[in-house]
Amino acid sequence: MAHYIGMDLCNGNVRPNAARKQLVLKNKGNFGCSLWYTDPSSMGLHPSYFQGTIGFSSLFHELGHNLTLNSPANYHFGGKTDGPMNAIVSETLAQIFQHAITYQILNQPGHYGVPAAALPIIRASGLASAGVVRDSCRAYLAAPNRYATYNVPGTEQDETLNTFMAVAYDFMQLAEQQGDYRGPTKRLMRLLHTFCEKDRRRFQEQENEPFRATLLVAALCYAFDTDLRAGFRQINFPVSDAVYQELMARVRTDAGRGRASGL
Repeated sequence: MAHYIGMDLCNGNVRPNAARKQLVLKNKGNFGCSLWYTDPSSMGLHPSYFQGTIGFSSLFHELGHNLTLNSPANYHFGGKTDGPMNAIVSETLAQIFQHAITYQILNQPGHYGVPAAALPIIRASGLASAGVVRDSCRAYLAAPNRYATYNVPGTEQDETLNTFMAVAYDFMQLAEQQGDYRGPTKRLMRLLHTFCEKDRRRFQEQENEPFRATLLVAALCYAFDTDLRAGFRQINFPVSDAVYQELMARVRTDAGRGRASGL
């Protein structure tokens, strides 16, 4: 059910090793992790995730990693956005997907066949994780030197945490205002699916903060058909107008090709 929703949010553009099914493996550590590169894709979860109140939102989060890192099928993000700058893509998308999946389950007639008894648990899990995203965004806004997409190796704290949470929270706020997660998530992924070898090189340049910032901001702008650049600049995102225009022209060209071919 969650896998079906996630595939839809990716526009079905996922590598076969994640598209078919996913496995849940026992993890001795008290945390969850994505094993997006296995065949089929897997997630490692401690048994406590299934004891008492099930942490559905965390499961949806790891599922989101597995799908988005295996997407698009012909040039997947996994292996292209790895390293100290990975979180601005991988964690932002996992946060968006886990809450989009939760929203779809709770707000669709029939709830995809989910038993009625599970719905309050899914709702509580989603609300709790959304609260974590909100609090991290607030922490980002309160910090003086807050923007960061480079996680310095060896430091105890992930310097990028509040930055990618701020992007995810902005997406969630706009989706809640529109009462729609599915459409914006699918549009967001359409822009990100234009990622190419040129983008991989730019993404992996440590000093190229403008590209990484603009990639995510442009994706949100396209998702909601709204120019959000000024607002993100106000919170220290180094958005590049040149990169923004390039990405927007690229996704619009792709969308036009899709309409012309009847897709």
